[in-house]
Amino acid sequence: MKKLLSFIILIQMVALTSAVAQLDGKRFISGSAGINFSNSNPDLAKASHFYGYDFNLGIGKFNSETRASGWNLSSTLSGNKSYFTGRNGELQVDDGISAVRIGAGHFWQYYKHFNSKFGIYAGPAIDGSYTRSNEITPQEDEIYDKISNSVSVTFAVNAGLYYQMSDRWWLTASLGFATPFTARYEFVDLVGQTSNSSYKSHGFIYQFSPAFTLPSVGFGLRYFLAN
Repeated sequence: MKKLLSFIILIQMVALTSAVAQLDGKRFISGSAGINFSNSNPDLAKASHFYGYDFNLGIGKFNSETRASGWNLSSTLSGNKSYFTGRNGELQVDDGISAVRIGAGHFWQYYKHFNSKFGIYAGPAIDGSYTRSNEITPQEDEIYDKISNSVSVTFAVNAGLYYQMSDRWWLTASLGFATPFTARYEFVDLVGQTSNSSYKSHGFIYQFSPAFTLPSVGFGLRYFLAN
């Protein structure tokens, strides 16, 4: 009986090792997309509406059974329809796209395979991005259009899990993330809506934030290319 039990355990270990070992050298394409809508409906003011999307595309390769790396492209957009009080006490609307971001970066992932179908991964990533934002900034003497252009570099840590649906397809889900360090250089233009006055500024901004955000739920797909 002991010999039979040992044989069964050995067969399971060999099967698991074989299934995981097939990852070594495989190339893959990953993608995720999301659309979000939200509303704010206070009692004493008109309702505000917010919307946006995020899109990520990555290509990578398993360098061993438990380690992968690659490159990714990302894009986000956000917009709103909100209301504010103007200089004359009249209600005015801020309607349109408020920010657009495009980015590219490199990632490293380290895997823990629980069986041939399921596992978790985590690893660092470095991302560079360009963001353009446009928002209305009410002040006492004027309503300003604030236009910002910034270039950023971010060091992040991401964690997720995967489920193997077939030999070619994985379903992935994010578990959490952290952005320990972010640095950006920003150019800002303030343009008055009635006085045509304008102000320009620029500066370097950095931020340390080691806290890990958990949970962070998001789903994606991964397709393995033929060797």
